[in-house]
Amino acid sequence: MLRIVIATTVVAFCATGAEAYCLSAPDNATSNYIENSTAHTLCLQQELSDSTERVELETRFKAQIELLTQQQQKLQMQSFEPFAAPRF
Repeated sequence: MLRIVIATTVVAFCATGAEAYCLSAPDNATSNYIENSTAHTLCLQQELSDSTERVELETRFKAQIELLTQQQQKLQMQSFEPFAAPRF
């Protein structure tokens, strides 16, 4: 199970593309002095959104891995209990 989660994490990070490169062109009268700035701002907003989504996924994967690790440790401890010395 842990291997599946790790494999999913690796695939998710490999599937994310490179960061958007937002070029900023100077505004001029033909662009009404706002179109290029608006496009640049929207590009940066998308980059921020993608970055936030990636961090959220990473956090969820880490939490899931931690939970599975704790469950695995608990199962290992339970499997050794029958061999423990009897308690009186």
